[in-house]
Amino acid sequence: MKAQRVSLFVFGIAVVLLLLAVGMPKERTSADAAVQKGISYAVWWSGLYSSPDSDLSLVHLAETGAEWISLIVTAYQQDISSTTIYTTTATPTDADVIHVITQAHSLGLKVMLKPHVDPEDVEGHWRGEIG
Repeated sequence: MKAQRVSLFVFGIAVVLLLLAVGMPKERTSADAAVQKGISYAVWWSGLYSSPDSDLSLVHLAETGAEWISLIVTAYQQDISSTTIYTTTATPTDADVIHVITQAHSLGLKVMLKPHVDPEDVEGHWRGEIG
């Protein structure tokens, strides 16, 4: 009985210490100040970055407190060994990209342009295998 009470007491102390450790506010560091609040923003068809729905999405996105968008523009190559990169109907046009950047800036959002290159022949491959 005494050993059971001691075990329960030790368990209780461990739980209290764990709760204190988890619940204690962390001291801010200079690395915390460098945290960027942002969202990856992507479309998969030409014309969508210029659409009213996209404009409204950016408004809602800015309302979340995000400060940045990572704007994804995807171009393609035939397979992972190809050296020619081209756009398709899935690639936003230059006008689309200019539009969405202008809209984002008007809402106070900063923009990081994040170009992607994907192989069109994706049978068993992904962009990380492009040589």
